[in-house]
Amino acid sequence: MAVGTLFGGILEFFQLSDDINISSTCYFYSPEVNFSGGSLLPTDQTVYGFSALCATDALLYSVLIADKDPNQFNKICSFDWKGNEIAKYQTDCLVFNLCASDTDTNRLYAIAISQEKGFYLVSFDLE
Repeated sequence: MAVGTLFGGILEFFQLSDDINISSTCYFYSPEVNFSGGSLLPTDQTVYGFSALCATDALLYSVLIADKDPNQFNKICSFDWKGNEIAKYQTDCLVFNLCASDTDTNRLYAIAISQEKGFYLVSFDLE
C-alpha cells in the first residue's frame, strides 16, 4: 500500500502482511503548512505534492503537482514499490484521477478536467 501527501510531497510505502509496517518513505518537498482549528492550511511557501494515486502489482502511478500553484496537475509519475521513480510524463490536460490495469500495462486511464469539457475520460499510451 502507498499514500502520498498533497501538502509538500511525501510518499510512504507500507507492507500489509501480519501487521502494518512502513517499508520506505520518499521526501520530495517539505510540507510547509499552518495548523488552524484542526486543519492544515497552505502558506505562500507550500509546494503541492500528490493529488491522486493508483497502483498495479508492479507500479505506483501518481499525479504530481510539484508547484506552488495547486492547479498544475498535469504531471504523472510512476514508481516501483521501493519508491524509485521509473518515469515522468507531462500531459496535455489536467489530470484529476488515475486508473491503471495489471493486464494493460502500457495504458493508463484518467479523469481529466477542463472548463470547456468538464470532467472527461482520457487514456495515455505509456510506451
